[in-house]
Amino acid sequence: MRKKLFTLIILFFTAYNINAQSFQIQTLENKLKSLKGESRIAVLDQLSEAYLDFDTDKSIKLANEVIDIAKKYKTSTLKIHGIYNTLGVAYYYQEKFSKSLKYFEDELRIIEVSSSEKEISKAYYNIAVLYQKTGKSNKAVFNYGKSLSYAHKVNSFDLLIKNHKALYELYLEDGNEKDALTQLQKYIALKDSKFYRTNKRINILRKQYTEEKEMREMAENVIIQKDSALAISENIEKELIKDTTEQARLIELLKIENEFTKQINEKKVELSEAVFALKNAEIERRKLESILLSVIILFVLVGSIWLYLLYKAKKKANVLLAEQKAQIVTQSEIIMDRNTQITDSINYARRIQDSILIPESEIQKYLPDTFIYYQPKDIVSGDFYWFSKVDDELVLAAIDCTGHGVPGAFMSMIGHTLLNEIINEKRITKPDIILKHLHLGVKAALQQTGNDSASDDGMDMSLCVINPILKRFRFAGAKNHLYVLQKDKLKVLKANLHSIGGRPIRSDAKIEFSSYDFMYDENTSIYMLSDGYMDQFGGKQDSKFNSNRFKELLINNRELPMIEQKEVIKNTFQTWKGNRDQVDDILVMGVKLS
Repeated sequence: MRKKLFTLIILFFTAYNINAQSFQIQTLENKLKSLKGESRIAVLDQLSEAYLDFDTDKSIKLANEVIDIAKKYKTSTLKIHGIYNTLGVAYYYQEKFSKSLKYFEDELRIIEVSSSEKEISKAYYNIAVLYQKTGKSNKAVFNYGKSLSYAHKVNSFDLLIKNHKALYELYLEDGNEKDALTQLQKYIALKDSKFYRTNKRINILRKQYTEEKEMREMAENVIIQKDSALAISENIEKELIKDTTEQARLIELLKIENEFTKQINEKKVELSEAVFALKNAEIERRKLESILLSVIILFVLVGSIWLYLLYKAKKKANVLLAEQKAQIVTQSEIIMDRNTQITDSINYARRIQDSILIPESEIQKYLPDTFIYYQPKDIVSGDFYWFSKVDDELVLAAIDCTGHGVPGAFMSMIGHTLLNEIINEKRITKPDIILKHLHLGVKAALQQTGNDSASDDGMDMSLCVINPILKRFRFAGAKNHLYVLQKDKLKVLKANLHSIGGRPIRSDAKIEFSSYDFMYDENTSIYMLSDGYMDQFGGKQDSKFNSNRFKELLINNRELPMIEQKEVIKNTFQTWKGNRDQVDDILVMGVKLS
């Protein structure tokens, strides 16, 4: 029966609250119709907050309208900081924690200037909760600490208790039992302090009751003295009646007695009123004491239940942590074993890949002043270089396959095999024809036959065919250009803007490659490279190295022998990269034609 009654009461108050909020929303929307421009901000702010419990999308839309109007009329952000709090809450309800965090941080930046320290403490607490939700424990701990700092300044017991409780739960989740216990002790100490303040109030009431009791006892002593005076007066009266010779004196005494009686009666009335007031105060005190005692008993009961449940939960959590730790150890061992196997396989693949690359010293037999700067991002590489001598001509290529690591290495094997077939077996030495055959070979190997092809992989490259007898070189490129340095002038021979292989934009698209034909002298140097060098982030502004810096690097070091240019290019790259990760495979080739 009680349970049904309690349910009906909850439903009644819920319905009442919904109707009240609906009435509030209707009132605000009617008011909004008559407003224009900047005057709409306050009503829109209230509407956005009112919609939070009904329609978070509507709340967000109204909040953004507030921000747009404020920007248009250059309204101070301090006047609308509450709207950032509303947006933070709305996205929190939608479990979009990253957006929620952004708006709570925007609110903090605004209110840190001139808002109360209690409001700033609340803002740090909200931010900490979101960092905890997104698994960023270190940032959550930092923001809880900031919230605690401001809460201490304003002596806000509620915020201090909330922060210590949140830190306790966070440390417990992270398995940091020592810090969790410290936060729990602080939380309980604050709870006890709050209880002490309540108890202190009870002691004050008890003191008031003692003082009232003493006043009542004083009043009773006055009444006793009055009764004693009356008894004395009666004895005097009897003696005066017996002694007829002293009638005159008796009359005088009777007058005095009447006056004294009158005063006693007045005092009696005053004392009666005082006693009545004391009784009422006593009744009120007992009521208040009864209520306070009930509250204390309730706090103790709830606290005991909470501590018991906390103990049970901690015990259960410890068992679960032990089981999870055992599982993690087992899984970690499995992962380490698999990682070892995978790493061994990739290292073996590296040896295979290295074996197909012609040594730099072998190329230098035909092109003595040559360098190759080759730096894979991972163990195996998607970049590779290729060289062959066909009759009187030397074919040199720098190839950048899709991706890096294992996927890139697979593509490099396909490219290497196809180049051997096209150049060494079919004896094709025209650069544009080589790229054309290579393009068709990659598409056939990866079955890139139409728009529905599963593969979109390919390769970018630059390829030179050098004839030392005729002092002539020919070039063709797919996305990767050729840099030609003649004395003090640097030329860039542009490559075609489509890759080798890849899914076609249209099924009927025809891919053709252009070819350059140049004569050279002893002052001519050529440079081929993949995009990894220029795409590396670094420097003071964390930007890409880019082609302009590379051109400047070539011109500034043009007088150096190629082997020394290699060291300059390598050292420049390492300095530019610094402690940052290498973003892609690196391949730079330089040849001085003589």
